[in-house]
Amino acid sequence: MPSVSSQLPDEIIKEILTPALHVPDASFASSAWVSPFAEYQLTSSTVLAVCKSWLRVATPLLYETVILRSKAQAQALAATLKKNPQLGLFVKKIRLEGGYGNSVYDILKRCSDVVDLWITTSLHATESVGGYARGFQLINPRRLILKDVSYPRLAIIRQLHGILLDVMRTKWKKLDIFHWSGGHGFEDSFLKAVASSKVPTVCFEEDILRYSASILPQLSKIPTLESITIHTKREKPEFDSPPPVDDFPFYFFDEHRELNSVLKSDRDLYNKVTFVDPDPTPRLSASQGVRTSAKKDVAFSAPLNPDFRPLSRASDADRKRIWTEIIRHAVDMAETSGITGWTLGIKRQYAKLEELHGLQKLRARMTLALTLQFLYAAPIVKSAEQLEILINSRHRGLIRFLNLYGGMLQRNGGSGGLLNELLVRSCAGLVTVSSLQSPFVDAGDDVDAFFRTFQSYAPSHSHRSTLALNASTLRSLASRSSKTLNHLHAHVNMSNYDKVADILQTYAAFENLVSLEINHASDSSYGRTAESTPPVPLLPRLAFQRLECLAVGNPDSNLPATFLQALTQIELPSLRRFDTLDNKMSPNIVSFLNTHGKKLTEIYISPFTTLFITCPNVIVWTLPRPATSRQIPDFQCLQSSPHQSPALTTIMFYHSEPRVIGAIAEIDLSPFKELRKVQAAGPLVWPKTQREIEGSSWVIAAEALTERWPNVKVFNHSGTPWTPRLKVVKRKK
Repeated sequence: MPSVSSQLPDEIIKEILTPALHVPDASFASSAWVSPFAEYQLTSSTVLAVCKSWLRVATPLLYETVILRSKAQAQALAATLKKNPQLGLFVKKIRLEGGYGNSVYDILKRCSDVVDLWITTSLHATESVGGYARGFQLINPRRLILKDVSYPRLAIIRQLHGILLDVMRTKWKKLDIFHWSGGHGFEDSFLKAVASSKVPTVCFEEDILRYSASILPQLSKIPTLESITIHTKREKPEFDSPPPVDDFPFYFFDEHRELNSVLKSDRDLYNKVTFVDPDPTPRLSASQGVRTSAKKDVAFSAPLNPDFRPLSRASDADRKRIWTEIIRHAVDMAETSGITGWTLGIKRQYAKLEELHGLQKLRARMTLALTLQFLYAAPIVKSAEQLEILINSRHRGLIRFLNLYGGMLQRNGGSGGLLNELLVRSCAGLVTVSSLQSPFVDAGDDVDAFFRTFQSYAPSHSHRSTLALNASTLRSLASRSSKTLNHLHAHVNMSNYDKVADILQTYAAFENLVSLEINHASDSSYGRTAESTPPVPLLPRLAFQRLECLAVGNPDSNLPATFLQALTQIELPSLRRFDTLDNKMSPNIVSFLNTHGKKLTEIYISPFTTLFITCPNVIVWTLPRPATSRQIPDFQCLQSSPHQSPALTTIMFYHSEPRVIGAIAEIDLSPFKELRKVQAAGPLVWPKTQREIEGSSWVIAAEALTERWPNVKVFNHSGTPWTPRLKVVKRKK
């Protein structure tokens, strides 16, 4: 039976495949400091392998725009065109992001129909433009885009300029547009190129003309030049408009003043210049929060029925559900629409609730109540002043997810007392009490959404102070939110009057805890001595039935140590993740893992010999931050597992040394059949250019690991794997 695609005409298949293979002209012509093609993506050529009809239609689309970013890519394309010269007829645009020597000649001699050519002078001394002179003689483009660097010092850059000047003057007779993204030191060469080539149109980015506006009068004197296009977001100034009144201090710099004065000095020049928006797509208006045109505002027609009231005939339940979605959308748009206020997200702005734009317009009780619920549901508190606002607000009872920056307590001495006061006064119905430095919170995510649909995240531990609650505050929290609290990430500020057994019984009163961080922040009081060795209390048999994630800090101090010992006596049926917030191992931790290790699927812990014997079902293992930046962990625990197919899929580390990857590569990973990911949780950014890749020790280590263990890849902190690039093949002599 013939396939559906074989029955479609080629014109329809082309429309289907074009979005997958088309390279936007804005990306092709971009002169941004970081190339839009710097991020590695899966090749779009895979669509050619679907079937023969797709191969026939997609091949011209694939070769229409060629982006070359390395010598290896240039060599591969030259070899492909040598074997299949007919493919060169499909090439219309070529972007050369480096100096690739004779391979460029081998490519251009088979691509005679090139229309657009992009070249950069950002070259390295080890690169070559030897094949450019011969190759440029064989093409006749209509548009040239030249990205110049500032102040040329290398001979290879001067050589490339000489080649371009020669072919523009003698060979490129069809050249219509010269787009120059120039730098200081190239103005004279640029003017010579425009005059000698007789190109009718030149283009600039406005940023360049802020420092090179003086070349505009010289351009206007070139008789063959018909138009000058300036790419800018602003409107072209009126020729007869008066200059702005200078009411600013002497240090204020008007970045457009020089360009505007040059344009208004010559009517002929002014008539030749056109301002063009490089991105004319509709954008979001910060003042109105709606999609508007780049040129003018959208006009709305008057309603047909001025007395119309939305949802007037809907039931109360439907009206509430619809308004809930509307208000949730409005609150989520707070950042882009210019609205400020208490917010559900981390990256939003903060202000008093009463300053929320448009809140006073919500007259209906239901919509006002729903709005307040969203705004107060998950405040993220950064300062003592914001704590005071919440304490004094009559709406503090609406708080369900309380999230604080842990370092705030260290910077603001009175914040601890304010926090405890807030919890005592408004702790009914709380779902979360957490610090953004908690191991269970990824600071780049929406905290509200994170806790509403809880899941285990990669640890984001911080050594700064986290939330600290008084024992009395903890008891108050348990008395009023024991049935609703799901996430409690706080230290306990114990005084010498507090007994460890009493505090542990208070923790056990929380019936629905899903994640718990426990630590002991000492607070000695005069006249009493803390318990030296507190007895281990007997916790209720059904305590912590829903607990999935447990983090323990300072495991040798009284509270965490006693807590770990008490937990070995109960079941913890839901426990799946265990984190230690310290580098050192403790006998209390080993004893706890001997009891509950088989339940765990995620651990944050230092390696020890029997780790994967004690915890055979671990899927994600994260190593704690090292004591010193150059410390390399011992991975012998990976050799001690008697299992042939452990469940481990991911190893994460915070070390700043690529030698960690090398240490993992030396281990026999063959028993770990499911291991796929070694991830650097620290700020690792993969290199983007050929020179950066060749000099990166992280790339060398990642490729060595993948070469020995092909199923394992190295990922950076954002979850992007390193994928080996094409390598330069040395030609046989």
